[in-house]
Amino acid sequence: MKKILISTSIILIIVVGLLIGYFLLSSPAAQATNTANRFMAALLENNPEKVSELLKDTDIETNNSNIYQRNYRLLHTSKDDATNGEFYLLYEFTDNTYPTKIRVSARGDTITAVKSGSRIGKIPSEDKAEEINVNTETSTCLSRDDLVYIDSRSIYARYIRGATMIFLPETSNYQTNTGGGLLLDRMADFYKKAAEKDFIFELKGYMQTSGLAPEDRERRDNLFQQRATKLQKDLVERDVPLDRITIAEVYNYYMPEQATEVDNPSYVDINVVNRCIDA
Repeated sequence: MKKILISTSIILIIVVGLLIGYFLLSSPAAQATNTANRFMAALLENNPEKVSELLKDTDIETNNSNIYQRNYRLLHTSKDDATNGEFYLLYEFTDNTYPTKIRVSARGDTITAVKSGSRIGKIPSEDKAEEINVNTETSTCLSRDDLVYIDSRSIYARYIRGATMIFLPETSNYQTNTGGGLLLDRMADFYKKAAEKDFIFELKGYMQTSGLAPEDRERRDNLFQQRATKLQKDLVERDVPLDRITIAEVYNYYMPEQATEVDNPSYVDINVVNRCIDA
């Protein structure tokens, strides 16, 4: 009798565990979260094909280069019962480049909307108008026609992602199989087309600092300086004036215990800083 009770208890525990696992993995919230996370991972990996696959040929536009190859963290998940169980997942990018947030709307394995900005809310009804401070007294501001060349439409953004250079691990050599040289050519051509406009290039790296010993942080910082100097030199060789290139401090970020955070110390961004927009 005792053995029967033990066996029954074990079976009940297994069944309950399976039911809990099924609920956690198959609930509408879990499905929507998984879909949104896969979409964000595709953006981080700079994988337009995967992005298009997840969007299922909808008319959602995601050709803004400023949302690709950026670290992010999930801030909030909301459900809107008025839209047949649609879930809104609000993410925050971990650097200071515009846009600072992105919201993915999902229902099951379908993405229904994507919106990025700096004042977007948990749900669409909480969105606020973007605050824009533009110096209109000068005619040297970057225009839409200028920014089209680098696949951007963010004329009211101060920081615009121009290119992301990927370096070989622990070296100051950028990858050539990902078009590193072509990206620098593109940045140089952009400068030549818009040289009279009020902008500079900013070289910015990333460093995940949580859990790093001081000597490791110093080593990573030195490596970034070597990489930035290499990019600066190569841009100058392409006729970009030295005074139009600045090396920013490494962006230090902390990696929380979330699967959406990725350590990318091998990336260095080339940002276009639109000086017509107030900091």
